[in-house]
Amino acid sequence: WMDKTRTESSIRVESLEVLDELQPETVAAMTIQHMLDGATRALRKTTWIFKLATLFREEIALREMRKLHRPLFDRLHSAQVPARFRSSVAERWRKQDLWSWDPPLRTVQIKAAIVAWHLALTDLDLFKAELYRTKNRAVSSLALAPGVTEWIEKAHNHQEAFAPVYLPMVQEPGKWSSDRVGGYRSHMARRKPLCMMQRREHVKEISGIEMPKVYGAVNLAQGTPWRVNAAVYEVAKELWDTNAQIAGLPNRDEPSFPERPPEEQADNLKKWKSAKTEALEIFTRNGSSRLRHLQVLELARRFGGKTFWFPHHLDFRGRMYPVPAWLNHQGPDFAKAMLEFNRTSRVLHGSPEAERFEEYGAGLWKGEIPSGLVEEVARDPLDCTAWKDADKPWQFLAWALDAAEWRESESHPIRVPVSSDGSNNGLQIYALLMRDKELARRTNVTPG
Repeated sequence: WMDKTRTESSIRVESLEVLDELQPETVAAMTIQHMLDGATRALRKTTWIFKLATLFREEIALREMRKLHRPLFDRLHSAQVPARFRSSVAERWRKQDLWSWDPPLRTVQIKAAIVAWHLALTDLDLFKAELYRTKNRAVSSLALAPGVTEWIEKAHNHQEAFAPVYLPMVQEPGKWSSDRVGGYRSHMARRKPLCMMQRREHVKEISGIEMPKVYGAVNLAQGTPWRVNAAVYEVAKELWDTNAQIAGLPNRDEPSFPERPPEEQADNLKKWKSAKTEALEIFTRNGSSRLRHLQVLELARRFGGKTFWFPHHLDFRGRMYPVPAWLNHQGPDFAKAMLEFNRTSRVLHGSPEAERFEEYGAGLWKGEIPSGLVEEVARDPLDCTAWKDADKPWQFLAWALDAAEWRESESHPIRVPVSSDGSNNGLQIYALLMRDKELARRTNVTPG
């Protein structure tokens, strides 16, 4: 494509400035890895292109440092900075005036990313663009093509490429305060600000302000140690490996079809084509789900047997989220069930805590739990799969495994998280902003 474009007098020629600097092999590797991540999260086309353009810029910066400031580049490598963090360290050094370079225009970087997008979609069988409609317009997003998840599963030597950039920490995160950045402790990583909002005015406004309750809440949440629920992981891994397709696990096998009818059987051929197209579309749509489940299982395997923590940050409304993706306690049912507290709780039979614990299990089932079901599931969750019918099947499984032992002996230490949700969180925030006492009462903001 680059050789052909050099002979054209089109606007695409400008992208060659970036593509020549990076070279085709590097562009291909960066594009594919970024598209795998984007397809998993169903990123919009525009979001994905801007992110790839930024990656191109960072890679070019490192190459310029190696060419023009070799001692500094050698220092970057001798410090054993992980590859994915080198660009952020280089950018910090540039801001400290340790080195300088003239980057390509942002528009040129974006044009190069657009070229990479189109080439990946037209020349590879890994991805496809899906159109969906919002209120006002059609939006294009990335999806995986059939067979890609199976390919990834076989790539055991390259699992690191599919891990999120920000992982759980195996030491307690640094505490936030008005004069100290918290979360990840290593200076090798691109440090996350307390608030995800990146407007300079906002960052400046909240920096240095005394917010003891805010800092205390974040520090308490990220200071909670977790571990992988080994029993739930073993059940999930067995069902995944056998393609059981229960409790929301997606189908891992591509659909098979009967032999194609001959052309002269027009009606049968039309029905066959329609059925095949529909089956393939469903399989393709499930591609992101297969990759998400695979990533959660891989992270659970990687952190199994360890104690770990989740650094947290806030959105512009003050709502708190863990930084690491995929495997965290705010994820979907499958991810939540894979985690349990590293600390234990002692709950006495007949206590208010015991009542709350039982109520939580009934809420996960969504109704009265059939007599004897919890004990039967705990004995062999692979044989008794009735837990799959729960409203939150994986969390119910985790609860049942803990509850069965606790019912037998109140000395059994409980590790399963008992979570609760806000009563219409959006309206709760409006009640706080407007000091609306009646709305606060109706949404349980005020005690009652």
